[in-house]
Amino acid sequence: MKFYEFTKPDYLTDFEDMENNPVKLLSNIAIPSIVCKVCGQWASSDRIRKDFVFSDVARKIIEKKVIPVEKWKQEISILAKELSIPYEILTPSVKLGMPKGEVKKNILNDFIHVFPGIIWIKAIDADKIKRKGFTGIKFVKVNIKYKKKNYDYNKDNELMEIVVTGKAWRKDSDIEKITVCNICGRTIFPNPNYISIDEKKWDKTDFFTLDCNPNRIFITERVYDYFKENKFTNYRCIEIK
Repeated sequence: MKFYEFTKPDYLTDFEDMENNPVKLLSNIAIPSIVCKVCGQWASSDRIRKDFVFSDVARKIIEKKVIPVEKWKQEISILAKELSIPYEILTPSVKLGMPKGEVKKNILNDFIHVFPGIIWIKAIDADKIKRKGFTGIKFVKVNIKYKKKNYDYNKDNELMEIVVTGKAWRKDSDIEKITVCNICGRTIFPNPNYISIDEKKWDKTDFFTLDCNPNRIFITERVYDYFKENKFTNYRCIEIK
């Protein structure tokens, strides 16, 4: 089985990057970060793409911005109940809500790279991918606004965000090995250049992340071949050796 990292092209300049990805990610509501006596203050890169209705209780917790580790579990357990989601997925500073962005000019490419691990795609292309039945992926609509008031909006310009649900681990890695603090539960992605997928700890999905790191996306050869056959634009696939 061949695997690939799915990422943006190796642009020569920042200008080329901006020209090919003419969007700006707008902020979502984030839950408080955590302060640990060993690690200090830290935040995760996690995102929960779901429409939320925030109760007064939830808002009061979110407004705290930072919570000491000794009060974290109590406060966030209450927040999880208010939001009707599992406590375990509420990591420090996880972003809540549907994706939002600003489009600066006409979208010409199929894939738009917004931030590491955040890739938007034209709705028309998302429909094509959905019809193939790939696993480990879903799409959510991006709420977008346009920088230019005279932007020629039509359905073909709608954008969807790729949400990866598949999971795998690198060889010799597991949750215990990436957890560096038993007090606050902080995890890291050590040695980022080492990518060796343990197929025994891969959930057999076509799209997946490694070691709980949401900032890098990996795909199977089946997806790679489909992207190539359909001549999608503005992406790069790096084979995992």
